[in-house]
Amino acid sequence: MNDLTEIDSVAGCKIYSIKGEPNSFVYKAGMMIDCDGSPNGYGPDNTGMDYTANGGDDQGGDWWGGPTDSSGKPIVQKIYEPSPGMYVSGTSHVDPAYSDDSQYRYIDPESIPFIVLPGSHSNGAKLGDVCLCYNTKTGDNCYGIYADVGPSNKIGEASCRMATALKINSNPKTGGTESRIVVYLVFPGSVNKWLPPKVWWDTANTLTKAWGGLARLKQIAAEI
Repeated sequence: MNDLTEIDSVAGCKIYSIKGEPNSFVYKAGMMIDCDGSPNGYGPDNTGMDYTANGGDDQGGDWWGGPTDSSGKPIVQKIYEPSPGMYVSGTSHVDPAYSDDSQYRYIDPESIPFIVLPGSHSNGAKLGDVCLCYNTKTGDNCYGIYADVGPSNKIGEASCRMATALKINSNPKTGGTESRIVVYLVFPGSVNKWLPPKVWWDTANTLTKAWGGLARLKQIAAEI
């Protein structure tokens, strides 16, 4: 591991910097499925893609699955939103053109490949920064962005769309994998704001090629 230096660790998963590449870090983990931001993510009585309880207490308790009203209950999507009657589901990264109570403000995990990084362990990455994920078992890979902040004691989580691209079961209730087969390459400081998706992908492609591409990531994957 001459090119790698351990810089952090989350739940036994080591995070490495790469020699000569100060603006990147890499780790190998499983992949939990994040449906936050989906219009169909959460709803009353487990009608969403994920169990309602995974978004918190929707009866006015602690709800973290999206924005809440003045009583602490999740906001329900209106008739002009994608899934009327379902709860507005949020992500940490947002489109500032829309208000907090609008489903259109948040990143749709069914459309956009993104990853989740644990709070206090982002290692310089900011929301909107780009990444590359590589499934060492199948060989599939996909660019994405850092779009949601997760618990500080968990690492290895991504959107439904990222899971599908990597040939991993994308069902939030039954999918994902605990096996550490996914390598995550993150580029801190690469975007760090809201931009159209095409810019994210162009940026990820440019940075990855300059970094050494998938061939180099495969070599590093074999070491970690």
